[in-house]
Amino acid sequence: MAHERNASPMVLKRQLDFMASVDCDVWLLAEVPYTFNTVSEPGSTALSESMDRTHKVYAAVWAKDGLTKEREVHEAAALATVGGLRVCSCLLPSNETAFKDWPDRGFDRPSVLRKTVDRLHAALGAGSGGLVLGGSWSQAFEGEDEVGTDDGRESIGELLATLDLQLATAALPRARDGEGSSTDHIAVPRAWNVISASRVVAAEIGGHPRSGDHDAYIAEVEP
Repeated sequence: MAHERNASPMVLKRQLDFMASVDCDVWLLAEVPYTFNTVSEPGSTALSESMDRTHKVYAAVWAKDGLTKEREVHEAAALATVGGLRVCSCLLPSNETAFKDWPDRGFDRPSVLRKTVDRLHAALGAGSGGLVLGGSWSQAFEGEDEVGTDDGRESIGELLATLDLQLATAALPRARDGEGSSTDHIAVPRAWNVISASRVVAAEIGGHPRSGDHDAYIAEVEP
């Protein structure tokens, strides 16, 4: 949901109304204007605690039927309980990340990403109950990857394996057609049946070009 820092309440409310109108129980969001919380119904949105330099929080969870925000697990992650299920949306560092501004310190992406993944592992692994984990990870898991790294694929893969999660979105195409597999993901418990996973392409509306490089990815599951 990349947007200018001073996104008007009218724009945010229009986005929220769209989210509420479609048949999705839970949304995992990345790069959300911090003012999004002001137009959401109380108890429907959990935002990560920190913002980037453009005044967007790193991640958020929104649930149609309400949620309970849980403790902070990372500055770039939002954790909530939705109907007894833990749901976490997180942003992971990319090659374009300004590491001096990222919560975890390091000299290159592999070292910074490893620290972020280790913190998520420690926090999420200590919890109980089912877990859904997703967000913008800047990492493909199938085929060649011009965005992520082999080390990133390995470290995130280890996190998913330890948390006993399966990646529903691994085979879906990236938002930019012809550039490999998706780097935005949804992971669900390995015991669940993934009925379908699909990509919804962001479209131009009213002559205005699409915003950002992200599409929507949907996982339909049967716990």
